[in-house]
Amino acid sequence: MTSPGPHCFLLVLGLTRFTQEEEESIDHFVNYFGRRVFRYFIVLFTRKDDLDHHGKTLDDHLRTIPTSLKKILGQCDHRCIAFNNRAPSPARHDQVEDLLEMIDEILRQNHGECYTNEMYSEAEKVMKQRQYQIEKKRERERERERKEIEREVEQKYRGQYGSHYKSQSALEQRVAELESMRDHYAHRSSALEREVRELEDEIDYEKRKYGSPSSKLVAKLRNLEDERTQLSSGRGAASEREIEDLRHELKRMQKQTKKMNKEKDRIYQERLEQLDHKYNQLQNARTEVRTEVESGSGNVGEALLGGIMSIGKLIWKGIQMLF
Repeated sequence: MTSPGPHCFLLVLGLTRFTQEEEESIDHFVNYFGRRVFRYFIVLFTRKDDLDHHGKTLDDHLRTIPTSLKKILGQCDHRCIAFNNRAPSPARHDQVEDLLEMIDEILRQNHGECYTNEMYSEAEKVMKQRQYQIEKKRERERERERKEIEREVEQKYRGQYGSHYKSQSALEQRVAELESMRDHYAHRSSALEREVRELEDEIDYEKRKYGSPSSKLVAKLRNLEDERTQLSSGRGAASEREIEDLRHELKRMQKQTKKMNKEKDRIYQERLEQLDHKYNQLQNARTEVRTEVESGSGNVGEALLGGIMSIGKLIWKGIQMLF
């Protein structure tokens, strides 16, 4: 549907008799859209090859048409054209060019203004609403499929490499624990040295002042020295070599994890590209709405058709020509 309205209406008729039903349908159409619609009318006759076969021109045919059809032609400034669907390609191209020139002339006469009326505006609202519904539905479906792809890829790699991720996590935790323990021992060892020196100074002071230190200070010094001996023996603390070996293994596992994640991302992106291609191949939402209108199916077809059922079959076809 052109917005805000069409620049031309094509009334397609055969060269055979102009029936009463066709005449009444056109009258209904004009009554519904308004008489100014004639300013945008072009009558297109089909089967021009029949005229050619009998050696007649379109003007010859127009002299034989009913008065009612002549009246219609008069109201649209005698804009009419005949098409030969069996003509060779160059001739068909010339026919289209002639039609386009006629449409350009309508544009000039109407100063480039398109046809609009209340009914057309209402139809445009219905069309846009349906287009919005289609686009939102596709967005929801696309997001749902994207999440499903993400879940499937994640589940696949978790299933294949779950033990690897668990082992790496456990190793990371072990390295962190050993490093924390090592730092604790280093910090405590430094603190012990300071405490031992301070305590020895106190003992020396008491020796000089009282002749001998208190048993409490001596016992405390003994405990500190025992703790220092235990720390220096390395009991309970991991060696730097052990930590370094674990770090090396962790680095190897992290490198492998990075490679696996890169492969996982590649698969995920490929699936997303396939999803994008799928939705890009779908009919344009506006085109889908037009299809619904043309077939009379779907919500938009029912909405538009419901408002024009009473004015005849050709009116419905005329509505389709708007889209």
